[in-house]
Amino acid sequence: MKIIKLVSLLVVFVVVSCSIENPPETKELTDEIILNTLRKENEHIILNWSILKDPEFESYEVLRSESKQPDSFESLTIVSNNQKTDYIDTDVPFDPQVSYKIVGHLNQNSASIESNTEIYGRPEILALNGQIDQVIPQFEKNRFFLIDRNGFISILDYQKQEIIKTLSIESRIGYADIHKYNGKEELYVPRNDGWIYIYDANTFELLDRIDTGRASSSIVYSLNKLFVSTDAWTQKPLKIYDRQSGEIIEETGDFELTRIRKVPNTATDILEISLSIAPVDQDFYRFDNDGMLLEHRDDIYHGDFDLDANIFNFFPDTNYFITGRKGAIYDIDMIYQSRLPQGYLEFSSFGFNEDENIIYAGCSNERSIQKYDLNDFSQQGFIKTESYPQFIFRINQQIIIIGRSSRSYNSRFIFEIINL
Repeated sequence: MKIIKLVSLLVVFVVVSCSIENPPETKELTDEIILNTLRKENEHIILNWSILKDPEFESYEVLRSESKQPDSFESLTIVSNNQKTDYIDTDVPFDPQVSYKIVGHLNQNSASIESNTEIYGRPEILALNGQIDQVIPQFEKNRFFLIDRNGFISILDYQKQEIIKTLSIESRIGYADIHKYNGKEELYVPRNDGWIYIYDANTFELLDRIDTGRASSSIVYSLNKLFVSTDAWTQKPLKIYDRQSGEIIEETGDFELTRIRKVPNTATDILEISLSIAPVDQDFYRFDNDGMLLEHRDDIYHGDFDLDANIFNFFPDTNYFITGRKGAIYDIDMIYQSRLPQGYLEFSSFGFNEDENIIYAGCSNERSIQKYDLNDFSQQGFIKTESYPQFIFRINQQIIIIGRSSRSYNSRFIFEIINL
């Protein structure tokens, strides 16, 4: 009996080996191209198609899409030899559906010939719709608020790995904030049409709205006050409103339409980074408990070092922050300290492990999260990822990633979990 089982296993091994080493027979057709069933080998996808025997032949073009939209295909390569009918995709997108097709280009007087479409499917991968410009975590509720500045907000339950609620807003919006007010959790959304909309953060019920008369790019709540960056360039663009009355309390600021953040463990210390000027600039503001300005400090570098309003994290002790594609490190007084040794890497987001003194740095141009020592910033290795990280969050013994499926223009946002 054991001998029979062994022979059976050998037969299966030979059949599988032959299917990998010997590609499907290539046919010769004059008026169509047939793309054969895709074959996966290790992390690669192998394409093979029929020969186009047309005297007007000029080239094959290999196209790929990671979206269900019919016009979202992009070119991977051009093959000018009509006898070469195979291609290996060595950078397969981390997407639930990757589609391929071949286009045979003929001379200018003839129409192109398009093959059938073949699909490589992985339905277990969770794709997230739309653009994601901001992620607000609520770890105590196992959820993320995903903000699309085109006017869409969704709540992702990262334990269930599903979108549990969505909100569509008929305006372009800015960077939002969430806070508890009068016992109810509220979502504050600055809008491009001159309004601040206030929603119940759990139901998305509209609770209130404030007429600012200005397009707004960012909002922060603190001490029953709303700190809002507006487009009031000829006036004072940073405006402070009373949450209850909606009345304006104070006006200050240097630059319009910036991104503002409240410094953790403070009541009213605000860091501001510009979004629409070059070089990128930063400012520090301190307000009293009534929302009146106490202190304003300007940037002393004005572009000397890396700075990015969207790639930004405070250190766990809140005495420093890290920002930009190069991982520049500043103290809370906006004094440049150092940067991470990144080489060719371009950072997209940061996280921390205080227990092991580790900085995690997600990379937008490589499928990896780099590890650095929290004290001396030395390289400590890396973690391989399936997506290109855009936002990373360390939660217990996991890193949760909101990443890109690939580096192509039609890539999608993807949910990924790494177990540490």
